[in-house]
Amino acid sequence: GSEKTLGKSHPSTLMAVVNIANVYSEYLEDQGKAEGLYKRALKGYEAQLGRDHVTTKQGAMNLAICFARAGEKLKLKKITDEYPFILIEVPDLNPDYYDWSDIGSDEDLEVWVDEEWSSDEEGNDG
Repeated sequence: GSEKTLGKSHPSTLMAVVNIANVYSEYLEDQGKAEGLYKRALKGYEAQLGRDHVTTKQGAMNLAICFARAGEKLKLKKITDEYPFILIEVPDLNPDYYDWSDIGSDEDLEVWVDEEWSSDEEGNDG
């Protein structure tokens, strides 16, 4: 498909990745598989289009919704901190609606960022 023709990080390829992630997230309720695909798309959009592009922002929102569906509070906090507009666009993701007391310390968050995002880059871009 488009990945062979256009490359892994072409916006059209990334849109196909998002469509597959949407199926996993919304219909198959497999947030684990959806998360990896949404992360791949978001990283590609950031690289190709920049953080402020509307498509990149939608990618961040997709990932935040996936984290919320999975009950991944730490990851949801991380993405909404990185992309604060999400809380304006999707008020239900506002931290005021959640008990954030169990998400851990800032140090825990840094460990997650180092491990989760870095390992994902190695696994999905190769």
